[in-house]
Amino acid sequence: MVFSGVALAVLAALPAPAAAERVQIGLLTDMGLPDGIVGAVVVRPERHVHVHAGVGHNSVAPGLRAGVQLLPWSSAMTPYAALELGHAFRGRPGTWAQDLVQSSAEMDEAGGGSVTVESLGYSYGNAHLGLRLGGARAAFYLQAGISRVHIDTEVRRREETGAGLPLQVDVISESQARLWTPSARLGMEAYF
Repeated sequence: MVFSGVALAVLAALPAPAAAERVQIGLLTDMGLPDGIVGAVVVRPERHVHVHAGVGHNSVAPGLRAGVQLLPWSSAMTPYAALELGHAFRGRPGTWAQDLVQSSAEMDEAGGGSVTVESLGYSYGNAHLGLRLGGARAAFYLQAGISRVHIDTEVRRREETGAGLPLQVDVISESQARLWTPSARLGMEAYF
């Protein structure tokens, strides 16, 4: 809902299209990091502005994303700039993430016991430059840049009590991380 509101606010701030131009509506789908796989409705209020809002999945949990693409001109091969905001809801990671966390814990000097990621979620903002290949009705695109990611995790570590007893204690901790990371995406869009 928040991201739909952002998209509508951006649309409201744009000047009305000229009588000869009509607002176009379409669909886009893409795949990348940190977004995952996203499907969205895209609105082109004028030839050089594309605004989208949609839903996706990152293999852990569903998420939302909204953004805007600014194109300096329209041709068969057009560079553009994109700004986006997204959120991946908390979910329990699959085996690949558990294996990654477990191997990190084994490398830790103070490690020991088993580690399980109970939940993982994040919010992000993307600033990308891209290249759009295609026409006014359909195009493929590739974009890359940098993302600011705010990660929230809940980790469970099972530890021995150390008192010579066969007892184990589960220690649950929540942590947050903020990082800048490279990001990229490949996708396609089509207008009706």
